[in-house]
Amino acid sequence: MNNIDYKSIGKTIRRLRLEHGFTQEELSEQCGISTSYLGYVERGARSLSLVTAVKISGCLHVSLDTLILGGMEMSNNFFASIEKAAQGFDEEKRERMIRLFKILVENADDM
Repeated sequence: MNNIDYKSIGKTIRRLRLEHGFTQEELSEQCGISTSYLGYVERGARSLSLVTAVKISGCLHVSLDTLILGGMEMSNNFFASIEKAAQGFDEEKRERMIRLFKILVENADDM
């Protein structure tokens, strides 16, 4: 099982907080957490619960996966590209795309 990279998550939270122009005090107040706890989270010194991650992502107006995977730039670009390509697809077309993607992944070494 992969370990969670709390330092990366903390850096993402800090970057997003600064992009939104929030101080730690402002963001922590909006999220209902203490400023010192937010500081620990941003430094990766403390883990955060799913509930806290959801609160923070809501206050920063980003999806939870952006918050968690934000430090993984390549992953974000990859998933954003797939999402963009699938915009406007109905459910049936999305399902076909997922099946095709699975086939590509299974055969990637042969390509």
